[in-house]
Amino acid sequence: MVSGDVSCGNLHLSVHRELVNKDVVLSLAVDNDRKAKASLIFGKAGLEFERIGDGRELKRLVDNCDLVFVGSADTAFHAEVAAIKYGNELGKITVIGSDSWLNHRFKQWIDVTPSFLLAIDDHHQNDILRLRSQWGKDRVPALGQPAFDDLFEIAKHKVEIREKVRKKLNIQENCKAVLYWSFGNQIEMCNAGFESVAYGIKSFTSKNKNATLIVSIHPKLSSVLGKEYHDEKYQMMSSICMNHNVRLIWVNGSENKIRSSHLNLAADLVLNHLSTGGIESAILGVPTVNILLPVHQDHYKKLGQEYPFQPILKHGAALGAFSREEIPSKMLGAVDPKIQKQLQEAGLTFASNGASKRIAEFLMRQLQYKGKHKVM
Repeated sequence: MVSGDVSCGNLHLSVHRELVNKDVVLSLAVDNDRKAKASLIFGKAGLEFERIGDGRELKRLVDNCDLVFVGSADTAFHAEVAAIKYGNELGKITVIGSDSWLNHRFKQWIDVTPSFLLAIDDHHQNDILRLRSQWGKDRVPALGQPAFDDLFEIAKHKVEIREKVRKKLNIQENCKAVLYWSFGNQIEMCNAGFESVAYGIKSFTSKNKNATLIVSIHPKLSSVLGKEYHDEKYQMMSSICMNHNVRLIWVNGSENKIRSSHLNLAADLVLNHLSTGGIESAILGVPTVNILLPVHQDHYKKLGQEYPFQPILKHGAALGAFSREEIPSKMLGAVDPKIQKQLQEAGLTFASNGASKRIAEFLMRQLQYKGKHKVM
């Protein structure tokens, strides 16, 4: 298994847990790019892995396995792409897993031809096939999203988790906590994100006098945009929160010890830009607003995505704010009990459980068909 971004690490970790007791030999590798934060995921889980580039050492590892399973990283993708290419050259089974509904549209993934590209759902499967007209559905099995599997068990303990995390963060129950999941790269979108949250929190506090803003910084932000940029945004948000009597909790993603799902449950409202954290919050029934200003919309349009840009919005499990002016009303609307109930009902039917097991079983079938037993 070769990983790059955090989301790829989560994908592989979930499937690794299902495969670890099977009759297979597993090895983990992480792209040696400094933006490859899958290492944080494997490290926290206590798993051994290699940091590796896209050259000779990677080819040696691929040559020594029977099946190559990679994520579909947005930024730290070079080792993943190279592993698929080497695997194809060496006659291995090559599989790309999907950690989002969009990544298959990135050029690096359009340019490679794996044995299989795993889809999250039927909508995703059809979108993948639109770009790969020569493929049949058998090469794009819709098996679900492993990152969401744990949510079904977590949802059974929502109240206890919420109380525990809020106590740890010293958030009183009568306080409205707003959680923001930041972008990790592309400075224009990051700037627009921080500015939109600053604008929204000003209006939100006019109706909610006792408020806390939790800003969860993407693990890649400092490494991609630099510590100076990170510190600048911290000072900006600190000043705004101070001026509006809002408590600020700044969570550095690379150092965060609280799981994203647990952090979501501590919040009364979640703001994001179609991030995995924002999808998790919607599935868990936490009111969620996706802020998609023109700069964000342009990003998704370039990837061929149409309004409203992702299934979570089409499904009605989250609200979308598509202009600066819409942000305050969508934030206040999301915490309205009537709208909140509608969002929660839609969130319950958005994801399916058991994706990790289905993917593990799929990989095992491919190995058994070939009479092989080693997964990288």
